[in-house]
Amino acid sequence: MSIYHDEVEIEDFEYDEEDETYYYPCPCGDRFQISKEELKAGVDVATCPSCSLVIKVIFDPVMMLFIISFLIYAYRSLKFLLISFNDDFMYFEEQFIDENEKQKNINVDKETLKN
Repeated sequence: MSIYHDEVEIEDFEYDEEDETYYYPCPCGDRFQISKEELKAGVDVATCPSCSLVIKVIFDPVMMLFIISFLIYAYRSLKFLLISFNDDFMYFEEQFIDENEKQKNINVDKETLKN
């Protein structure tokens, strides 16, 4: 049985995407750490590599899956919106250029008529 220094929610940890590891400040000056793989395996204890302190990580695996799914959905939706916006922008830009060209041609025709 472990004696935990504290219980900390996973949302309070900092996540390093490169290492796929969650970090939380330790009183000794180092950081508690727990990897994404450890969490997936059901480990709920983050350790500090510099001292003997451990903390209990509070997280809900179902909620975590929901959040990840939501973020993926939001990313895909945003990507779709940006692509759609870009297509619409290109269409309106083409229309604007066409209108400017027509206006220039009208102005040239007016100048030609005056001469």
